[in-house]
Amino acid sequence: MSTRAGVGMLMPDWTIHAVYLHHDGYVLGGAGEILAKHYTTPERVESLLELGDLSSLKPNIYPDVKSSHSWEHPQPNVTVAYHRDRGEAPHPPTVFADLYDYEMNGPEVFGAEYLYLFVDDQWIACDLSRKPHEWEELETMLRDQTA
Repeated sequence: MSTRAGVGMLMPDWTIHAVYLHHDGYVLGGAGEILAKHYTTPERVESLLELGDLSSLKPNIYPDVKSSHSWEHPQPNVTVAYHRDRGEAPHPPTVFADLYDYEMNGPEVFGAEYLYLFVDDQWIACDLSRKPHEWEELETMLRDQTA
């Protein structure tokens, strides 16, 4: 069973650009931990979003060009993207008008159980299983889940 998520970034015009993530969207041991450890600069997050929708998120965006990498045989620790690795039509990030739009419509657009957002050089996250939905600093969520 997949744990889907939206992974987004707040843009200078206050819109949010986000992509779908199919596997391991949960916080501890999944997308949350990988994002917090390996996607810590705007440039890195932008490069990730340029891939479009993702099957799986890993610490590395790009495969080693000296080795083969494909949908069926991905390199270890390399993100798998539907367009680049499966040959599907490009699917650029979905643009949401603002945080409210992302929170209200992201779960349906992505079938998401978690939403992640890179803003002010840090990650915040929303666990959609919790009511009411509340955004928290990702580092705090990780700390709380390991305590």
